[in-house]
Amino acid sequence: MYSVRMLFDTDRLGSAEIEAICSRTDEIFEEESIVCEKKDIGERIYSDSGEKQGFGRLWAALFSVKDTPAITKGLKICTWQRGDIRENLITDFFNR
Repeated sequence: MYSVRMLFDTDRLGSAEIEAICSRTDEIFEEESIVCEKKDIGERIYSDSGEKQGFGRLWAALFSVKDTPAITKGLKICTWQRGDIRENLITDFFNR
């Protein structure tokens, strides 16, 4: 199973802005049938469903997030993980 952890910059952004960013991010992942495992203020963890197309849907959501500057400008940490394998998407994906 694959997961993505996203932390938004709550020190720099106001609560209304964080709420709007998190809501939009939730919508993007929900459109791809990706489950939100953890919803905290400024933090989200999304996991694929384990089905055959789950990996592709997770990446489709990440590409949509990448194309949404209102979300990416507020990202502080974003990591993709499968088991022990972890990748920092801020440096390896969003900034390219």
